[in-house]
Amino acid sequence: MRPKHWLYTIPLRLRSLFRWAKADQELDDELHDHLERAIDEYVAKGMAPEEARRRALLTIRRHPPQSLKNTEFAVRPLEMCE
Repeated sequence: MRPKHWLYTIPLRLRSLFRWAKADQELDDELHDHLERAIDEYVAKGMAPEEARRRALLTIRRHPPQSLKNTEFAVRPLEMCE
């Protein structure tokens, strides 16, 4: 691996090792935010709230937000953010 990559990755790994509860909460918050925005977009297009939520969950599962793709948490099931 490149040294720049290590300089970025090591602090994140240490943080998730020693401050996992905070890192986990931040991930929950970010997932919840993305989910709520997706639901709002579908509702604005005229979808019923229940269908909008279902569609948003399916979309995020298939295409996770770019900011989450490079984290070690990206493999965590989405159901945990609810």
